[in-house]
Amino acid sequence: MMWIAHNLDDVLSAFWELVERSASLAERVIREAARRAEELIRERAPRRTGKLARSIGSAIEGNRALVGVRVDYARFLEWGARPHEIRPRHARALRFVMRGRVVFAKRVWHPGIRPRLFVLSAAEALGAELEGLASEVMSNVLG
Repeated sequence: MMWIAHNLDDVLSAFWELVERSASLAERVIREAARRAEELIRERAPRRTGKLARSIGSAIEGNRALVGVRVDYARFLEWGARPHEIRPRHARALRFVMRGRVVFAKRVWHPGIRPRLFVLSAAEALGAELEGLASEVMSNVLG
């Protein structure tokens, strides 16, 4: 009978290197997806002052990325708002400037805002790009 001895140290070290590369690869795909999501939301965000676009950011938490908008009025721009009455909450009248003049009113009627769906459309676009994005990151990492 013939015995063949194998040294599996090289195989094991190659295996663990592959595991480490895979974890690194997943992290890079997540980071790249978050970066691209921010970019897509910024492209689609309504612009008036630029505050909304500047508030777009992301955070990586474990194996997921949270991408969002940090201004409180973003939900109204995304989903819209019905027409509604506005009344003063802490004063006797509302004060605002209209055509260069200061105006006071007991109440005003807001006409509402149509939904813009800029975050939703960015998410749909990212979904369509995700496979190509992951392939690109893999080819960069694995060579």
